[in-house]
Amino acid sequence: MEQYEIHWKDYYAVLGVGPGAEPEVVKAAYTALARKHHPDAGGSLQRMREINEARDVLCDPQRRSRYDLYRGQRCRSARSDRAGREWQPAPEPPPQKSPNCGVLPWPSLAWQRAALFGSIPLGLLLVWWSFDIWATLAGLAIIAVAVFAALRTRGLSDVGEGWTAARVGAGFCITATLCVLGAIFLALALAFIVLLGVFTAVRSILAA
Repeated sequence: MEQYEIHWKDYYAVLGVGPGAEPEVVKAAYTALARKHHPDAGGSLQRMREINEARDVLCDPQRRSRYDLYRGQRCRSARSDRAGREWQPAPEPPPQKSPNCGVLPWPSLAWQRAALFGSIPLGLLLVWWSFDIWATLAGLAIIAVAVFAALRTRGLSDVGEGWTAARVGAGFCITATLCVLGAIFLALALAFIVLLGVFTAVRSILAA
């Protein structure tokens, strides 16, 4: 077995010639390198052995023919491996998780969460202060729906994972709470306007 089959070496690269170099070119390259790297001239013994080994193979027509076949197989295998490494299927991008905006397009998630949990005391007020059976039942329904929606959506943290009924219930409780809060603010604003009008009228009368 040839040495290059055990430890692969590119003899053309060792001598600095092309694969199609004529024997005279190979011999000339060998002579130049031998003068430069001979141990007597201060060169490396290992380098000189590689140069001699390359000369012995490339200057022998039969050995060079076998070497060229072996070298061609090595080059084709290297190109095939390199192409296989270079072509890799592009990794699939991780699924983008949509941002959690709650169950309603308005208002913000923090306000929706506050309204959902605020619907529970709203239901308790209906149950506690109401003397009508329908209002009591409505309060109990609001409490049950709010607790169910809060548990299934983990307080609106996993809206996408919750049941559709839980999302609908959460939207109902949030809307009801916001409507009640809006009615309270509207009543307070009207009361303030009325008080301001009365104060202005009394002040005008006293000033007259």
